[in-house]
Amino acid sequence: MEMLPVHCEAVIIILKEKEFVTPSVFPEGAILNSYLSIDDVPRDVYEGFNALVIDVYNLNERNLKEIRSWLNIPIVIFGYSGKKYKNTLVVNVAEGRGPFPTYVEKDILEGSAYFVSNPILESIRNSYARENELDKILCVFGGTDPANLSAKVISHIKELDLNYDFTIVSNNILLEEKKIPGNVKIIGRQDNLPATFCSYDLVITSPGNIYFEAMIVGIPVIAITQSVKQESDFKGYPWIYKPNEMRDCLSSLKEIHKRSKSSKDGINPGSGMPQIVNYININCQ
Repeated sequence: MEMLPVHCEAVIIILKEKEFVTPSVFPEGAILNSYLSIDDVPRDVYEGFNALVIDVYNLNERNLKEIRSWLNIPIVIFGYSGKKYKNTLVVNVAEGRGPFPTYVEKDILEGSAYFVSNPILESIRNSYARENELDKILCVFGGTDPANLSAKVISHIKELDLNYDFTIVSNNILLEEKKIPGNVKIIGRQDNLPATFCSYDLVITSPGNIYFEAMIVGIPVIAITQSVKQESDFKGYPWIYKPNEMRDCLSSLKEIHKRSKSSKDGINPGSGMPQIVNYININCQ
């Protein structure tokens, strides 16, 4: 693990869970103050510190503007700022600038490449054993499933006569009115999806929270977009397909599973820390 430079020996970390930051990145003798909320930090504490690192859970646009109006040290932001999700996704998102920007603006480090460690997902990852054969598939498209992908999956399963065991997470009561094949099971909302992943060989979802959590856990995952905006936002991400590609995707699941299982596209928890360290290094000169 790359360490913070000696000349950047005083850092304030503000985050929800202390496990998110790996202390080993700090040089020996470094001064490190850690707080669970930005509201807990008296203004005079900032004096003498070289950098401020904030989990974006603790930040909103008003906070950021107010802090930057008087604080003259580099600010590094990480985490996931979606108001709807208060759980495990740790992708950096800038409010009001689209879901996954990949740029650096002034002294704010932003971008979907900056992942940090989540102890819960890392524990699940360590207990998950990938199977060589594809047998059990979990389909979860989240929310209201605006593109009705759950129903389309069922139609393609019947059309292609697929013999894998499919589980579809959905609260759509209309699915119950469809003629469900014997190898398809419909279940309701799950409170701990990352733990549920471990019972399956492949996850089919839409780009977003579940997609990244599956990659962090280490399970092969493919995603079907639900809108043109998602296609644009997730352009370049691995294993993303458009709705009109779903049938061909399902007909090639064995090959896709084989390639995704052996790929290096999964997210290694903590992989964003070197980038954060490097950014602080450059800006603490």
